Amino acid sequence: MQPETNVRFLLAVKITAPTPDAITFTFQRDFHGRDLYPLTVPSQQLHQLGTENFLQYVADTYLAQQPAEALRVTRSTILFTLTHSM
Repeated sequence: MQPETNVRFLLAVKITAPTPDAITFTFQRDFHGRDLYPLTVPSQQLHQLGTENFLQYVADTYLAQQPAEALRVTRSTILFTLTHSM
């Protein structure tokens, strides 16, 4: 019997290539880093919304573009991961 793992729930986020105009969040959805999804959002959103609302905006945008992720991980997991990426 194989031990249970949480690999199917794996989600990591790191900020890559931030510029004054945009912030790119790269979502890593597998253990080996082969399933990456970059999401670029305007950095002005951070200044307009504040950090907490900005992270909710990023989570909602990610789920809108990747609706299958709502079945794999929860929105709160995405928000938790985003919070730790900042």
